Amino acid sequence: MRAILDATFHPDMGLSRKLGLLGLRNRALFVCLWRSGLRIHEALLLRPDDLDFEHCTVTVRRGKGGKRRIVGIDRHALTEINAWLHIRALLGLGLDEPVFCVIEGDRRGAPLNQSYVRTRLHHAARVAGVLTRTAPHQLRHSCAVELARAGTPVPLISMQLGHSNVATTATYLQGISPEEVIAVMAGRTW
Repeated sequence: MRAILDATFHPDMGLSRKLGLLGLRNRALFVCLWRSGLRIHEALLLRPDDLDFEHCTVTVRRGKGGKRRIVGIDRHALTEINAWLHIRALLGLGLDEPVFCVIEGDRRGAPLNQSYVRTRLHHAARVAGVLTRTAPHQLRHSCAVELARAGTPVPLISMQLGHSNVATTATYLQGISPEEVIAVMAGRTW
């Protein structure tokens, strides 16, 4: 994932001021998706006041099924997002526009289109040399797997992702290899 994030500022992604701003915004969005496990539509609807930097939380106002929830996010991710928020404020974008919005033209201030985000992530992955399919929803899966590897109980991962059924979360954890399971079991002590 770090290679993909670095690729958002790669020369192949463009070095103009405009593309530099887009790279900063896109990097912040990719970090948000990866480190919070939000669905793409949830991230694209975030407003600046949905981010609580003191408590490391993100408020999802309208998740799947119209459900509201508050999820956690790490401080490093918030630092990345805050860098974008600072630039966003300098561009004159207000608190009513989504955090990850269009920054110029007729649609200035409007939410980004999901297909745009998919295309930019795919392109950044290609530039980074990632040959496997890369989509925003896979960042959500990566978040779940990383939480599981860190020892987070599955019910908590389920709550973070906004799943109403833990069985759904279990499908996200298929990225954990049998070798990892064996290593954990072999390393247990009495």
